[in-house]
Amino acid sequence: MRRLLTFILCIACFIIPLNHSSVFASPVSLPPHVPVEGAYYVVDVGTGMVLYSQEEDVPLAVAQLTQWMTLLLLMEALDEEELQPTDLTNVSEYAAALSDHLGKPLLKEGEEVTIEALWNLATVLQNPGAWIALVEHWKGSEEAFVELMNERAEKMKLEHTRFVNATGLKNSELHGHHPKGTGADDESLSTVRGIGQVMYAVMKRDPSVLEGMRRPSIVWKKTTYVNVNEMLEGRPYAHDYVSSAWYGSSALAGQTMALTAQKGKRHVLIVAKMSPENNPYELAHQRLGDWVDWAFSTFKEVELVGKHEPVVSLEHLPVNRGKKKDVAVVTKEAITALVLADSTSPPHPTFEPTMDVPLQAPFKKGEAVGTVILQPELSYGFINEQALETTLIATEDVPLASLFTRGGEGFLDFWKEWWQSIDRLYH
Repeated sequence: MRRLLTFILCIACFIIPLNHSSVFASPVSLPPHVPVEGAYYVVDVGTGMVLYSQEEDVPLAVAQLTQWMTLLLLMEALDEEELQPTDLTNVSEYAAALSDHLGKPLLKEGEEVTIEALWNLATVLQNPGAWIALVEHWKGSEEAFVELMNERAEKMKLEHTRFVNATGLKNSELHGHHPKGTGADDESLSTVRGIGQVMYAVMKRDPSVLEGMRRPSIVWKKTTYVNVNEMLEGRPYAHDYVSSAWYGSSALAGQTMALTAQKGKRHVLIVAKMSPENNPYELAHQRLGDWVDWAFSTFKEVELVGKHEPVVSLEHLPVNRGKKKDVAVVTKEAITALVLADSTSPPHPTFEPTMDVPLQAPFKKGEAVGTVILQPELSYGFINEQALETTLIATEDVPLASLFTRGGEGFLDFWKEWWQSIDRLYH
């Protein structure tokens, strides 16, 4: 079986952490008026690079940010066709009780509602009753769904994470319906890193879900309801780039916020926990907007290796047992990374490959023969401890050499190794 190659790219020549507040080649100025206290996690989604983190692993109540895990699991159910948008479900008494929106219940016990309609109520209005109706229809009960949430959290290795319901409300607000195995006063716990990892999984799975979240309004039962995201265009704290914003608050959670933003092809996610005393509601939104501006203005994306381009010093790789002695290889996809926006000189990454060669014939044009991994030195690393990578592919077919040729090569290799062993014995 052909052995894969792994190449480790070292780009410390242009990405060097200098101190806690720096990410790349020089110290980075943070957004103005950033408070010392609090927890923050800022990620560039395209590259997976963590641009800034502070108290990212401190356990905290995450309130309505819990709904990102609910969203992820329901997205998977829709993708795997375990749920259909046209499915009808009967609203339970519990779901109806949690469907209040600005003093008006959106759902009535016993009414039939489509999954698509509930999805809109959940993602645009972040309505707890809609989330409950969705999870009850899919898993039969919120209790079963919460078990799935915690199983996924464990699989994703989310530290200090325990979900107690699907909505992020305090269990004391669930009218006595809190899932079995959880306390009547429990709240869901995680970290800003943990919620960031869940958001990242959602955005990598299907970034188009954000387009639905940023709709200005939806019509439900002949009434127009405005998106609860107050950072959208025309809202009190409007920001040009924000696509979704989730706000949670409780005595234990303080103020927790999670938002996504897009500028051009770049996406960022930000999770923050701030004290209400130092960050009143209006100021908290302003500071999150400052973080968005900082993420887009401080860094720029550059292409290190283009799609279907050769990697410097690895343009050709030797081949064993093939009709050709070597083969040209190129990248299957491009590798991009972030550098400081004000940097003027282009990056020149160096490649320090560790490989198992030669390649073993036969293989076809376009077939994967190795992986190029980018592991820059960063102050905050990559989300999920990942690295940037792309596959190397062959540019032509390399058939297996004839039996006579392979036999001759084996014969010569035998005598070469024998002579080398004799030489080592006497020298």
